[in-house]
Amino acid sequence: MLFAALALVQDQLVRQHAIWRPYPKGPLIIAIFLPAYFLPTMLGFRSRRRWKIAAVNILLGWTVVGWVAAMVMAIRPPAEDPAEEPRLA
Repeated sequence: MLFAALALVQDQLVRQHAIWRPYPKGPLIIAIFLPAYFLPTMLGFRSRRRWKIAAVNILLGWTVVGWVAAMVMAIRPPAEDPAEEPRLA
């Protein structure tokens, strides 16, 4: 009961003195979407195509198609090089 009364008084004081402002959502949105934007680059740094993936993500990631292309490049396994296979003969 005491906490409810204190909360009510605090709410009235804040509103009376025009201190009340809505919570700024910009930093929260940036903190969520910035890592999501660079997710293909972060995943791609474990492959040989890391700089190509980073370039596509940074230059074209602002488009949905560019971001999806960078993500596909990041999660796709590298193509097997026939020159690296051992020869039997």
